[in-house]
Amino acid sequence: MTSSAGVRRRPFAPRGAALRARPSGFAVGAETARPASLKRNFLWVLAGYAAAIGSKWGRVVVLGHLGGLEMVGLMALAFAVCAPVNALAGLGLRSAVVTDARGEYRFADYLGLRLLCAVAALAVVVGMALLGGYDRSTMLVIVLVAASETLVSLSDIFHALLQQRERMNRITLSMGVRSLLMLGLLAAGVYLTGSAVWGAAGLAVAAAAALVFYDLPSAAGVLREREAAAEPLRPAFDRATLARLAWKALPLGVVLMLLALRTNLPRYVITNYLDHRALGAFVSIFYVGLVGSKVIAALGQASTPRLAKYHAAGNQRAFAWLLVRLLALAAALGTAMVVGMAAFGQPALKLLYNADFSQYQRLAVLMMAVAGATYLATILGIAVEAARRFRLHMAIQIAAMIVLVAALPWAVGRFGLEGAAGAMLLSALTAVALAAGCVAVLGVWGKRGVME
Repeated sequence: MTSSAGVRRRPFAPRGAALRARPSGFAVGAETARPASLKRNFLWVLAGYAAAIGSKWGRVVVLGHLGGLEMVGLMALAFAVCAPVNALAGLGLRSAVVTDARGEYRFADYLGLRLLCAVAALAVVVGMALLGGYDRSTMLVIVLVAASETLVSLSDIFHALLQQRERMNRITLSMGVRSLLMLGLLAAGVYLTGSAVWGAAGLAVAAAAALVFYDLPSAAGVLREREAAAEPLRPAFDRATLARLAWKALPLGVVLMLLALRTNLPRYVITNYLDHRALGAFVSIFYVGLVGSKVIAALGQASTPRLAKYHAAGNQRAFAWLLVRLLALAAALGTAMVVGMAAFGQPALKLLYNADFSQYQRLAVLMMAVAGATYLATILGIAVEAARRFRLHMAIQIAAMIVLVAALPWAVGRFGLEGAAGAMLLSALTAVALAAGCVAVLGVWGKRGVME
């Protein structure tokens, strides 16, 4: 194999030095294709997330019309059972790939670890479904949703490669195709059989089709674009290397698990204190705020590789200026969501769902406040991860989770759905305060190496 050490690398920043890359790595600087502009990448990612959120929202609407709030709650329970396990098993490898601007590990190492973890996560969720005391239909829905989420996690590692190379257009096409297939096959399954089981089976088939027919060929094509000898698209299973990578990425997995728990723990508590119908209403309103979260996620995905490159090159001014702009956009979007729901909440909820949702305007305003605080926490977390301070981000999320666990049961028992929203808001604000304090005190944009 020809060494990539002799390849002349184009500096990312106008005055920055070329990024250092180990010959065995896959640093972004090694590719021949010129990355698109940050604005164009954001628009591509936003389009992909628009398709994804449209699909998820469409699933809620389809299930609500064809099966009622009971079926919405059943599907929400299945995803809630799967989410924390898949998040931890994922080990945050997507962020680890995207921020690996110096080529610390090969993509084959990331792929091998993701395959092992995905199989382990599927086995754990199947075991939970079999031993959880669920009725047969609920158990089957959980298993099928777990299968679809496992396939999505495999697509995700290929998307990480595309994101690191700033090829957001390919990610968007994949997300768009998968989202349409998932919505269509879910609707067909439920419409033809009246069963959530066949709808969940449709989700798994759609995820498999997107992985096999688009994500695998797309990732292989990107790897062939390197100036040096192409890295084959196959997993590596060197135990020592995977152990080191897993240990390094473990805090990211904990972060994602905690984020999943912060989203899904209120659903567990609502199911325990209230019922599936209340959970269906809560999830339906939650999806309104999810629209804005996808905008922020698009900003984050488009910006993370750029922030990582700035940090790796020691370009503190560019890092700080980009972070400030991202925070300003997140704050503006969160404020607009709260004000809009306060002013037009009742007619908006009636239009989106039905007249029964008009009574939930106060809940919707609180949920938009939760969304706004979460937007800020997301951007600050991206800054910490771009500097590869994974354990620091884990500590922040642990603190936010402790607040949620302490407040949630009392709040739901005393105030119902609005109590759940209030506990989520307190947890999100805790994450914002701690992340902002870490950025200010430790100086993400200070001297190079402070955050390393």
